Amino acid sequence: KKYGKSGRKQRNNWRTDTLFIVNKFDKQIIRSPASNLIEYMRYCIRYGQTVLTMMNANNRNTANMGKEQLNEFVLKVERIEEEKWARTLDDFGDDVDLNELQKLKAEICGIPKMRQILENEMCDIVTRILPQIEKQLDEAEKMKEAKLRRIRKQMELSDPSKLKAKCN
Repeated sequence: KKYGKSGRKQRNNWRTDTLFIVNKFDKQIIRSPASNLIEYMRYCIRYGQTVLTMMNANNRNTANMGKEQLNEFVLKVERIEEEKWARTLDDFGDDVDLNELQKLKAEICGIPKMRQILENEMCDIVTRILPQIEKQLDEAEKMKEAKLRRIRKQMELSDPSKLKAKCN
């Protein structure tokens, strides 16, 4: 464990351990030609796992939404994001870099990509931690069994009929 000047524990390789979510990407999507957008996208992902999303592609005001409205909004976000991307890609028409843009979009953009990365991270965490938890449970089980054996032995030693038989 390394500590910095502040005395707090440092996180080595924090950039590679972190998922960066650029969630207002739609504000930058209007860059033209496609090469400018590609350059910006690559700039955004320079620090490791990064997902570019449009959580509110239609700029709806969510501040005053009630619970039901927010639930409905969240359920539609992914579809709306894909529709925005489809319109944007159409706007680039015959741009020479359109194929590269489409490929990059598929690799690093969208809520499905964010979900995929989070699922993979959770699987990695569970895979890494589960053996430790199993080991702790095994040790606890062994300790519990040892305590039960001691209690049973004490009960056996204090059995009145056996004590009476020893005294006679």
